[in-house]
Amino acid sequence: MEIMEALQQAFLDRGVSSLSLTLSLGLSDREGMYDCATPHTHKHTDAVDESDVVLIHDDVIATGGTAAATKRLIQEAGARVFGFSFLVELSFLSGREVLAGDSKIHSVLTF
Repeated sequence: MEIMEALQQAFLDRGVSSLSLTLSLGLSDREGMYDCATPHTHKHTDAVDESDVVLIHDDVIATGGTAAATKRLIQEAGARVFGFSFLVELSFLSGREVLAGDSKIHSVLTF
């Protein structure tokens, strides 16, 4: 946790808000490590605020479910989603269509 807090502070000192580094901070009901199959029952209320504009980045977009859920959480917190960035897009699973709307979507590789 000390490393994460140091990275968070270094980003903040440079005026950069990083959601990926704030996800584990400000959390009081977390116990142990979570598996991807384990439902999460908490929401991080300190990760973004109304003045933030967020680029959601992930390694792969498949069906678009994870990215769509992330967008919903960001918007519920009052922030605006600028767009999405993915390293790999599995186009045959139509994830891009799930995210269609006013957000920009960029993929480095498409299969």
